[in-house]
Amino acid sequence: MGLWRLSALGVVLPGAVLAHAPASGIEGFTAGLIHPLSSPSQILTLLAFGLLAGRRWPHGAAQVLVGFWLALLLGLGLAALTGTAHLVSVTLSVAIVTSCLAALLASPDIRILKGLAVMVGLVLGAGALPDWHTLAAMYTSAAGSIIGAVGLVVCLAAGIGMLWMCINRPWFAIGLRILSAWVAAIALMLLALHFRGVVPAT
Repeated sequence: MGLWRLSALGVVLPGAVLAHAPASGIEGFTAGLIHPLSSPSQILTLLAFGLLAGRRWPHGAAQVLVGFWLALLLGLGLAALTGTAHLVSVTLSVAIVTSCLAALLASPDIRILKGLAVMVGLVLGAGALPDWHTLAAMYTSAAGSIIGAVGLVVCLAAGIGMLWMCINRPWFAIGLRILSAWVAAIALMLLALHFRGVVPAT
């Protein structure tokens, strides 16, 4: 099946109406670029993964980022073909798992990082099509979402990694683990509120 057929299929699927813009009046590439920051669940997931990946930066960074990028593409493709809505409960669950590992592991194994990169990329990619008004807008918003998510992960992981290399003190490592535990606690609270119907599903 050609790429244009897949695109046409994604456009006519009923699930397309589930997509949303991160802010009123913002569409296309800009909407996609800021989409990873459009909901607390996505912000917490990115922060948790950045805190964990920063512990090993830059060792294995290329493999982790490639896995994250490919998982984003796969998540976007699944969303386009199936009309998958952004699932807050799944995203928050991934944030909880990732932040708990960041709080528990002083130096995560590269295999754990690769697996989490795929998991985080899939859940973020599945909800990363904020604009479906036209086919061109779908492509540009998808490109913006990919660049925004990958850029945020790189900035977070590289920033934490460079701080760790510059400071390299036990208290800083403890501080990172405490911050990771707070992220896990906030994500857990949001998940509980979501199941109570307090946190919206977008």
